[in-house]
Amino acid sequence: MSTIEAGADSASADTLPTNAERIAALRARPVLRIAEVTTLTQASRSTIVRAIAAGDLPAKKVGRAVYLPTESTLAFFGVGIAS
Repeated sequence: MSTIEAGADSASADTLPTNAERIAALRARPVLRIAEVTTLTQASRSTIVRAIAAGDLPAKKVGRAVYLPTESTLAFFGVGIAS
């Protein structure tokens, strides 16, 4: 590997977001997908799907994707919006 390639790799590694930054970005979004909710709440996918099926969590299906409103979803799981 040349020094130019090594420099490019280290520069891109410096710009990768941290886990906390990724979570903060997810919290700022108006809607979340199920996989994103599992990241924020540590709830399993099946728990989220059961809550949607029971009517406890509002959700909209668009094509194959399921979207949940961020504020009400995090409130349901007891996760505060502010970090």
